[in-house]
Amino acid sequence: MRGYTGKLLRIDLNERKIAVEKITEKLAREYLGGRGWGAKILFDELDSRIDPFSPENKIIISTGPLNGTGAYSFSKCCINSISALTGGCNRSMVGGHFAAELKFAGWDGIIIEGRAETKKPVYILIRDSKVEIRDASKYWGMTTNVFQETLRKELNDTRLRFLCIGPAGERLVRYAALISDRRAAGRGGTGAIMGSKNLKGIAVRGTGKVEVADSEGFKPANSKVIEFYKSDKMIWESFRKYGTQIGPNFFSELGIFPTRNYKFGQLKGVEKISDEALHKYWKKNTACYRCPIHCGNLLTVEDGPYKGVVTEGPEYETLFSFGGACEINYAPTIIAADMYCDQYGLDTISTGATIGFAMECYEKGLLTKDDTGGVELRFGDHELIVNLVRKIAYREGIGDLLAEGVKRVSERIGKESEEFAMHVKGLELPGYDPRGSKGQGLGYATNPRGGCHCQGYSIQEKFGIPEEVDRFSIKEKARMMKWEQEYYCLLDSMIGCLFPGQMSVIKKINVYTDLLAPVTGIKEFSEPEYLFKIGERIFNLERLINIRQGLKREDDTLPKRLLFEPMPEGPCKGQVVELESMLNEYYELRGWDKNTGIPKGVKLKELGLDVVVEK
Repeated sequence: MRGYTGKLLRIDLNERKIAVEKITEKLAREYLGGRGWGAKILFDELDSRIDPFSPENKIIISTGPLNGTGAYSFSKCCINSISALTGGCNRSMVGGHFAAELKFAGWDGIIIEGRAETKKPVYILIRDSKVEIRDASKYWGMTTNVFQETLRKELNDTRLRFLCIGPAGERLVRYAALISDRRAAGRGGTGAIMGSKNLKGIAVRGTGKVEVADSEGFKPANSKVIEFYKSDKMIWESFRKYGTQIGPNFFSELGIFPTRNYKFGQLKGVEKISDEALHKYWKKNTACYRCPIHCGNLLTVEDGPYKGVVTEGPEYETLFSFGGACEINYAPTIIAADMYCDQYGLDTISTGATIGFAMECYEKGLLTKDDTGGVELRFGDHELIVNLVRKIAYREGIGDLLAEGVKRVSERIGKESEEFAMHVKGLELPGYDPRGSKGQGLGYATNPRGGCHCQGYSIQEKFGIPEEVDRFSIKEKARMMKWEQEYYCLLDSMIGCLFPGQMSVIKKINVYTDLLAPVTGIKEFSEPEYLFKIGERIFNLERLINIRQGLKREDDTLPKRLLFEPMPEGPCKGQVVELESMLNEYYELRGWDKNTGIPKGVKLKELGLDVVVEK
């Protein structure tokens, strides 16, 4: 096998032990890497239901076979754990340079288990084959940017790459993120899990290289990726210039840009927080390792109350969460919120969405000034946002409640707040209203980590790729979503970037899969049917982890607002999500029991999961 280093690190923080384990060819052939490996390890090593913050929870950091090879747009790193928000299976991805650096150091991944002593936090330093668990006491409390800058200076190495937490992770904010430079592994509370282990972060530096099996076959396949990018105007022109900042205008025009805590699908003044308007703050484009698209936008605010703020973003989802969800169209506030979320270590989607939910609770009288410490949580008040972000990160005042996320805030407030608590399984929803994209609603309901757009994006409904479908129809959406979910399992295991992957590569999947066989030498990796079986195997295994963690058939649902409250205006006026009909068809296609949502034995055996059936 090439493409893989063949080695995993296992680090026990309880015993301060470091072990080296070999990657088997069987694991590579059946689960590929990244997300697949994380699901397999979580299923095998967690025997029963566990609390996310217990020492028994694990953090599995995985690369894929294409990381570090020079394959274009394969820069992502995957982090798997039991989610701090949902209590179920979670995977979170981060771009940048960490994955490649870990491979250059000679490692395919890291399994972190146990917990360091409460008053003795640690960090992990990896320099090629030398791995150390070091005291992090003096770094505890630092923001992510200060920690990374400090360690690079102290170790005299500007090329160190990081996964680390900020004050939010240290305080177990349930949607705390892991930060790598200015990029985030945001969803599901991976930062809170690292914080619960008293682990400040991981720094890595590698000087090796990743071998490929067939360099003569690899080079032309990689060249085809560039040719494909250049042939697609959306990628090579719009996306390359603006990144995901093209989204607010586009999705508001479709009527699916969630506004005022998902009450509406269009934001008044949305053009003020979209592409051209944001570009006036632009300083330069940035890129992940070996990505020619350079979709990152470094923005700086040069005047006004947020003068001096610098961030690599904000991405579309941040523009939704602080913009649409909170009904704010003042760009400097969102730019500042993005920067502080990165520095404190917060997921921008859950942070903004939770604030938007709190604003509606305040509007309806379910939260009062007595609850908020005198703060008036009003939609559209951009001056509130940055202060609320800080309160959440440090669990101060009303921030201590909001740090628990929408589901738990709603449970504490009660008073019918669940009617507009916009989450699935505990994970706050992202920026696409499924009343105007019915397949997306099915994806939210059935994705393993909850309300997630990265595990089934319904790109056919939004962009007409690979073919245009009626976004208001529920016909064939179960089949569409099943295919997408398995495709994203593959992409997350190779590990490829979601953006070019979802926007164009679906049209010509072989552009990416043609890289796998020459890199690894495994001929079956050139066969889409073989690869999709891997994707289906991973998806079913994640389902079984959720079942073991206590999630049930009735958790495959959507917020009541989306099921019973018709969109009041705009292009999607009168629409709701007819979920139940899609679910029944979906379970049938998946080979899951319609009443319990549990995969049937015959399906598991078909996927080579015979051992699971025996369990």
